[in-house]
Amino acid sequence: MARYRRRRDQRVIIGGTGLSVPGPPRQSEASFMAQVIAYARLRGWHHWHDQATNAPRVCPVCLTPSKVKRNEAGLPDLILIRRPRLIFAELKRDGEYPTPAQQAWLNDLAACDQEAFCWHPADWRTLERILY
Repeated sequence: MARYRRRRDQRVIIGGTGLSVPGPPRQSEASFMAQVIAYARLRGWHHWHDQATNAPRVCPVCLTPSKVKRNEAGLPDLILIRRPRLIFAELKRDGEYPTPAQQAWLNDLAACDQEAFCWHPADWRTLERILY
C-alpha cells in the first residue's frame, strides 16, 4: 500500500515508488481574504481591511517611492464587527505564521478581552463556527 505525505514544498511523495507529483496550489492570502470577507458579509458582519498596508512601496510605472502612510507593523489584517462582537483577525497562507509584531498585537488584544485570531485556509470550519 502506498503512503502519502505532504511536504513543505506542497509536493506529494508516493511511498515506495520514488514518484513526486505536484500537490494542490496553496491559496493566496489575497484570495483567502476575499473569501473570508464574502462569508462575513453573508453572515451580517461589517469589516475593515487597511488597503494602505499592502500598497506598493514604489510606483510600478515611474518607480518613484510611494508616499502612502502605513500603519504600525503587526496590526491585524481584518477587523470584523457585528453587535455585540468585535473580532480582530490576522490571515495567513497555510504553513505561514504571524511575525513577532503581529503575534504581539494578537496577544495584547486577547489580554484586553478582545477576540483575536490567526486564521489559515485550513481553519475554514472553525472560522465558519466563529462567524456564524
